[in-house]
Amino acid sequence: WYDAQIAKFVQVDPLADEYSYKSTYDYAENKPISGVDLDGLEYVDVKTGEIIENNTTQTLLNQMQHYTTSLWSDLKNFTPSRKSLEIARKTNPSVVLQPMGGAFGKKTNYDYYSVNISKLPKGFKDENELFNHIRINFNNFMNGSDSEFSSYSTKDKEKWSSDSYLGTTMTFDVMHGKINLEDVSVVTTQVGKNNWIFSPVSTFFDQEHPLAGNRQFGLTTNSNGTFTFFTRGVDKTWGLADRLIDEIIFNGAYKLWTTTMMNLNNYINQNGGESNVGSKTDKRIDD
Repeated sequence: WYDAQIAKFVQVDPLADEYSYKSTYDYAENKPISGVDLDGLEYVDVKTGEIIENNTTQTLLNQMQHYTTSLWSDLKNFTPSRKSLEIARKTNPSVVLQPMGGAFGKKTNYDYYSVNISKLPKGFKDENELFNHIRINFNNFMNGSDSEFSSYSTKDKEKWSSDSYLGTTMTFDVMHGKINLEDVSVVTTQVGKNNWIFSPVSTFFDQEHPLAGNRQFGLTTNSNGTFTFFTRGVDKTWGLADRLIDEIIFNGAYKLWTTTMMNLNNYINQNGGESNVGSKTDKRIDD
């Protein structure tokens, strides 16, 4: 929160939780000489008076394809809030977070997958409605990925379908045909404006997740009026046994997210919208 009278940031921006992908000290789109911040939200050119819409997210996503791992540093260093875990444990007391610091994996996975949307599908008046439709019906976009998505409990199902889904525990069912090979759980550890973060956890029924880390999903509005739905993740294998088959695990994740984006792209185009599968990155680094 910037006080122009004393030229200092005096507190964290109260909207910070809604824009997790941006620095809390970002003033005027990092162009303080040529512009000012309009109500702390948008960049205004002091010479022309032109208002420039927030495009920091799109710039970030475009740069990700170059494998600059610092662009994932916010996710890598993200610490789930105590509040999100307390909410999760009220419904599922057995929930235990799996932080990256406790993982046995040697390689860290950095990835990004996206769909570029130039026209919203019919029936959606704005991007907010589309985002909520994708989130609530997430399992519908996983056909052919060898995974299914569901709630950990009845209460979690109710929360996931609402606007207050922080702390919701969800499950990915790893399938081989119709055979359920393994269930793994995640908790919604951050919720922002049209974005959320999943963090792997162990639970009583699903036991340990094979990964530790964080994964963000979101729908951004680009400066040219288009939209991008994306997921980006930073993770590494959790246990010693997982470490031995890390490429199998990461290849499974690659199939899951590429298939999900392909299905979302097909849904948009088949329902009166216009989109294309966007750029993706997938790289493992010894760090």
